[in-house]
Amino acid sequence: MIQTTTTVRDQVATLKYVKWNKKYINEEKPFQLYADLPVDIPDSVRGNVEFEDGEPEIIHDIRGLQHEFDLDTHGFAFREFSPDDFVDWENADAVRALYYPQMERLMKKHVPGADKVHMFQHRVRLFVIPSRLVVNET
Repeated sequence: MIQTTTTVRDQVATLKYVKWNKKYINEEKPFQLYADLPVDIPDSVRGNVEFEDGEPEIIHDIRGLQHEFDLDTHGFAFREFSPDDFVDWENADAVRALYYPQMERLMKKHVPGADKVHMFQHRVRLFVIPSRLVVNET
């Protein structure tokens, strides 16, 4: 049974959702660009979505309950995975050449009927220590 009550480790959070717009039906799909665009390009080119706050929700800490979730019922599943000594996350070519094949094998092993897996994009989130930020003071 999936956890429905709160525990000490659970958190209440307000999540943001895409605000519905009727143009998404026939005119254009919602999109948002995550790229460095020239400053003189209007903001409207960067995306056509607006976000709105949802109702407060409980974010459950599911540690120890991972086995209760499966892809067919919940749309996600947890699997143990440690990349084979991969550390070069900032090198996009290395990620594609070494990490993508590992993910392909993982998906084929754990997703029933998956005979072809295609990774088309990845994003590496980096944490920058604020004291190391360089500020241009002119």
